[in-house]
Amino acid sequence: MNMPLIGSVFGVLLIALGIVGFIGGDMEHKTALIPSFVGLLILIASLIGFKESCLKHAMHAAAVFGVLGMLASLARIIQQLTRGEFEFDLKGICLVGMVVISGTFIALCVKSFKDARKAREA
Repeated sequence: MNMPLIGSVFGVLLIALGIVGFIGGDMEHKTALIPSFVGLLILIASLIGFKESCLKHAMHAAAVFGVLGMLASLARIIQQLTRGEFEFDLKGICLVGMVVISGTFIALCVKSFKDARKAREA
């Protein structure tokens, strides 16, 4: 599994999600760009990971950024649900999208880390 490539794709997806949320929300709230910021961090770490000597540390950093992004958006969803404020509008879709994209990326990272460990042990 080429994790730097996968990380780059997921980084770009998060960047696009943030831009869509920002533009679609009439560019009122800069917080709509949070997925873009997280995506940019994942993208940068993944691009660094293309250098073989940096692969392990770069992809672990990318995974950490993915976890932080997922937890932040999940916490926001839970907060809104408990207050009865969650709406499945553009803002809600972007929050759910960030959880799904980040969560999928994290799952692929964990699988890749496990596969790499098994390969080293073999």
